[in-house]
Amino acid sequence: MLLRLHNNSHTQFNLIGYSYGSLIAAQLAIKYATKGSKIDYLVLIGSPISREFLTRLHNVANIQKIIVMDLDRQGDPIYAGISKLELAANLLNIYDQMQNATGHFYYAKEGSIGNKRRKLLADHLHQAGLR
Repeated sequence: MLLRLHNNSHTQFNLIGYSYGSLIAAQLAIKYATKGSKIDYLVLIGSPISREFLTRLHNVANIQKIIVMDLDRQGDPIYAGISKLELAANLLNIYDQMQNATGHFYYAKEGSIGNKRRKLLADHLHQAGLR
């Protein structure tokens, strides 16, 4: 939909995706990059992306830098390179994490705690060079 709306009119930008949104961001990055746009940063947070798809992204010349942020420190069982079988085996754990805003849903916490977590994430990405 974004490609239809903007018709590749942007020549340079960043894309950030979280969880399933990281897969959408990755798809958009490939589509825009192969049509000539430069993706400065592609940030994939808590991404269930396959190893093969991640390798494909790394081989696209117009995608300059890919930042993969697994949330393993927060107890997230989802990580870049996870297999479909392993993802399915963790569904109950992921559901429990959703109820408590922990693990995979660490950044989804509401209120001041969630705001602080997201601010620290933004600061981390800024330190990594994202503008």
